[in-house]
Amino acid sequence: MNRFLVSIIISIYNCEEYLEESLNSVFLQAEKKNIEIILVNDGSTDGTLDLCKKLVGGYRGDSKIISHMDNKGCGKCRNEAVRASGGKYVAIQDGDDVSLLNRLEKQVEFLEKNEKIAFLGGHALKIDKEEEPMDYPPQTHQEIVNMIKNKCMNPMIDPTMMFRRDAFIDSGGYGEEEDILYVPDFDLWTRAIKKGYKFHNLQEPIIMYRVNPEGNTRKHQKEMIKQHMKVWRSFTGK
Repeated sequence: MNRFLVSIIISIYNCEEYLEESLNSVFLQAEKKNIEIILVNDGSTDGTLDLCKKLVGGYRGDSKIISHMDNKGCGKCRNEAVRASGGKYVAIQDGDDVSLLNRLEKQVEFLEKNEKIAFLGGHALKIDKEEEPMDYPPQTHQEIVNMIKNKCMNPMIDPTMMFRRDAFIDSGGYGEEEDILYVPDFDLWTRAIKKGYKFHNLQEPIIMYRVNPEGNTRKHQKEMIKQHMKVWRSFTGK
């Protein structure tokens, strides 16, 4: 029996400048509803954790903070948070991104009406890019699989994701191995698809996504591409 309808997991790492806006976008949607918020501090070295405690202290809904002294990586931290969660559905957000109004409601409504879909994403707007929309992801499960196979692309925007907790657990969660450290989401999608779980993307923006110059995509681009290709080859057998 699930204690909550949704558990929203927010990864935070050195995002003090953006954290209040990010958390408020979730607090407004979650307060007084059957939703829990789990914040995972992945070894922040700035004032992120202190600000997080202050903001959560003023929130009247269900929440908990998991904090690590060392940086463990996104996959390990999120897996720990999911194991500690009690929601039927799990939603993902990063501590420098912003959920648009009614994001959680829209995703829950879709999953409740479409029982065959286990993993649900959506479109995003880029912050500081005049709200420039990202020109993907595709909509249907088959289009999502084709994007992986034929274009070697990640078809899901990770911080837009909401998934059925049971499907996530059964698929093995985010990858934690060193050789996929920077692509734990892409690794999860491919394993879940192989197990027969269905994916879908809402064709509208549901978050505002921050392009962080200090993020893994920029700082570890070469290694990220190498790991992406490893996951793609495992999925396609090429």
